[in-house]
Amino acid sequence: MKIAEISGRQYRIFMVASIHEDASYVECRAMDNGDCVCEIRINSPEGLYLMPMASEADVDVVAETIAYAKEVARPSAGAASN
Repeated sequence: MKIAEISGRQYRIFMVASIHEDASYVECRAMDNGDCVCEIRINSPEGLYLMPMASEADVDVVAETIAYAKEVARPSAGAASN
């Protein structure tokens, strides 16, 4: 899990494992109201997909969420060996 502050607002970015599909998700939720701002579906380390949301999202928030999804989808060699 990661806490990010973007444009004066705090967001919680975290991984969610799906028990119904062969995919995991990274969600970004605003900490002030708990709304899901952005969701990235991870099918494989190379397959990251932005899931549609009903509201607008700050581009910097989406970029931070994608960066975190890449990080958890492709852990570094040192972290994988631990």
